[in-house]
Amino acid sequence: MKPRATTIHIVIGLCWLAAQVVVSHAQATNPPYLGQFPSPARVKAEIKGADAMDTAARQVGAFWQLQEIIKTLSGLRWTRGQLTPDEGRVIGQYRLGYDEAGKPYASFPEKSKWFNAYSFYEVDEGFREELFKMLLSPAVREQFFRVKGETKAIVDQGKAARAQALKEEQQQQEGQFKQPEWKRKLARCIASGRSESQCFSEQLGGEVDAFLSPRLGLNLQRPAGLIMNGVYAAPGGLMVAFGPRGAHVTCKAVSASANYAVRHEGGQVQIRLLDDADEWQGQRVALPVRPDGRLSGAGVLKVTGQVVVGHKKEWVTEQRKISEFEASLKFNVEKDAAGNLYVKEQVLQDVPIYAPKTEQCALGVLAPTNAATGPMVLASIFGGTDDAPAKMPAPGLRMTGTYKGTTGFEVEFHLDSAVLGCREAVVARDYSVTASAGRVTVNIKNGDAPLAVELRRDGELAGDGQVQINGRVMIGSNQRVDENTRLVSHDPVFQPISDTCSVGVLRPSSGAAGAGAVAGTDVAPTPPGQPAPAATATQGKAPAPAKAVLTVTSAFAAQTGAANPLASKPLVLFRESFGEFLKRKGMFKGPPGSPAKIPPLGVWAYACQTGSPACKQALYEMQPLSAGEVKTDAAGRGVLPAVQPGTYYLFALAPHNGRLLVWDLRVDIKPGANSVALDPRNSAPLN
Repeated sequence: MKPRATTIHIVIGLCWLAAQVVVSHAQATNPPYLGQFPSPARVKAEIKGADAMDTAARQVGAFWQLQEIIKTLSGLRWTRGQLTPDEGRVIGQYRLGYDEAGKPYASFPEKSKWFNAYSFYEVDEGFREELFKMLLSPAVREQFFRVKGETKAIVDQGKAARAQALKEEQQQQEGQFKQPEWKRKLARCIASGRSESQCFSEQLGGEVDAFLSPRLGLNLQRPAGLIMNGVYAAPGGLMVAFGPRGAHVTCKAVSASANYAVRHEGGQVQIRLLDDADEWQGQRVALPVRPDGRLSGAGVLKVTGQVVVGHKKEWVTEQRKISEFEASLKFNVEKDAAGNLYVKEQVLQDVPIYAPKTEQCALGVLAPTNAATGPMVLASIFGGTDDAPAKMPAPGLRMTGTYKGTTGFEVEFHLDSAVLGCREAVVARDYSVTASAGRVTVNIKNGDAPLAVELRRDGELAGDGQVQINGRVMIGSNQRVDENTRLVSHDPVFQPISDTCSVGVLRPSSGAAGAGAVAGTDVAPTPPGQPAPAATATQGKAPAPAKAVLTVTSAFAAQTGAANPLASKPLVLFRESFGEFLKRKGMFKGPPGSPAKIPPLGVWAYACQTGSPACKQALYEMQPLSAGEVKTDAAGRGVLPAVQPGTYYLFALAPHNGRLLVWDLRVDIKPGANSVALDPRNSAPLN
């Protein structure tokens, strides 16, 4: 029978007599038309069928239809949980009558025969007309159809308004993305030889910055000039992770974020850790850059941060995705931008308790670590293809910003490359930055004619002679159909082009000028707490023979002309949920005043998109929990290395419909072959 509130049969029997009260026309009800509805006793007395089963089926159908008539007459009050006490009382009487009428056939051997009998009368419009004529007045029937039409009109109007608002929003976004300047920059970036994923990510990054800046209270302007990149460590537990916009300092188990400035003073380049003043945590911290690329320091560095000292139980509000069927049974259903239905629920969670802690470490010599290579998922952030793997930025001094001269020559710096441009000709080249003998030199590889320019103390680049750019321009695209997946993609078509420009003086045209500009942190993550027990428990132990294999497939619907969102994406199998790891470590809670609804996983994903060193820091700390990695094929399929049976968490990233989807999916892997399909429904929500 249809889903409904069930009652123990003994209680139904005791309540049945109380439900036989006849609602007379003279009795005052709210709303008044309820006075015309029949009592359960009258329904049983007047509704008869061809035999005993048909009689029971008709009575069950009558009680159901009478409930639905009252709900319809209430308009939208039923869906909002705003029925009057009288409406609730009469519906309750009919619900009891419904159970009582069907009780003789609750254990009927031919269940399908009984189901077909009563379910027909529950929805048949002809039977409803019989009920109107037999039990209700023409006025109630007229009001029923009038309210039903009015309610439908209101609902349709709301749907149309939401659809129109969504359409206008999509048109606005499409209009922004189709601006000639946006398309020109994207084509120029791809023509330089950088990966399409890098170019798309950077072009969309401006839109992301504009959206998140006011919400997270961040200054997302990238300064032009010298920056640092990579993770540097010294004996004794000191580690500093540098990125374009900030640093993350760890001393033993205590971490804190920092701003930094690269200053060229007194014939020496040095890194200064900063906060609001010319100090960091009350200390003047200067790390000179040695000619061999290492950092040197003297004395002791004290690091104060928040660590986890315990946990407490706390009620928190969480969003839970639900199905359409479950949504039909709930009143507080909402829908997100992707059309997913969800409800907000109170759940009891373990919430970490933080307390300040200070550790001190000797500075000494800080050397770049091999952590600069990072796991596969970090490499994916920098793009790359099977034919042209992503290049991870080298640790050390790097440049940021665009520098232009008066002759048409320009250099656009990225962590991984320098894009040289001479009017229409562009090409991406590797580069390095050296600081020696009081000079900062940017060395750019350019075939047989390498280019060296000096970064002057006024923040400008200066070089001599001319530079020839053997590049290309994008002139269109060719359609290609994959023989295996039948997916249609568009390959760019290029035309070679060469041009020669004088170097001269190049001035920064984006960001704040000057080599001493401060690189500010783009997020202020809560520093991590004590090392995770799960991370240390796996170290130094020989794994048992692996007998379980997980195959991952894509369940995304095929779209003409579009590649599978999971094509050529890295998959990582972790021994712990990455999102829970970030929570447990107290990382990525966002700066004070930022929306609490943004989960740590969402803040981390944004940190990676914006070049924060905290992105790499989290992945490095998560590395001991990795059980295996693999890259998917063009159809989004990947087979992970064999592991021991047990509980793991599948981690993946993929852009889809303008959103970044993140999977942090629990998978219980059993001996033998296992499989899981990824789609937006089982991705981790980021907002």
